[in-house]
Amino acid sequence: MSTCRTVFVVDDSEIVRAVAAATLEERGFRVITLDCPRDLGRAFEEARPDAVLLDAGFPGIASDELCEIARREGSRAPVIVFSDRPASDLDTLVRAWGALGSIPKRSAASLPTLVDQLLSNGADGATA
Repeated sequence: MSTCRTVFVVDDSEIVRAVAAATLEERGFRVITLDCPRDLGRAFEEARPDAVLLDAGFPGIASDELCEIARREGSRAPVIVFSDRPASDLDTLVRAWGALGSIPKRSAASLPTLVDQLLSNGADGATA
């Protein structure tokens, strides 16, 4: 599976960050968690991730600002939308953000495999 890949998990829920990090770390990923996408610039100064798992909604951050952050940071590392929104919403966000793809939060148990698949398949905008 993963060969020491680094992933940023950006979510406002401490529980989601903890579950995602534990699941990914168990399969050999290095995980850095952030509770706010505005902190991504600073995080990129400290590490170069293979992917950024980014939640689709944050309190106090408008959707257009989140889209701008995703597009800007997507030039540094592929962004994967990580959300509990319906699949049709995820597909729309993937296109709007220029993201690599999406992974529903309900797929947390398969998260390492899905991240590996998206990174291996490249930017096809797929929903895992």
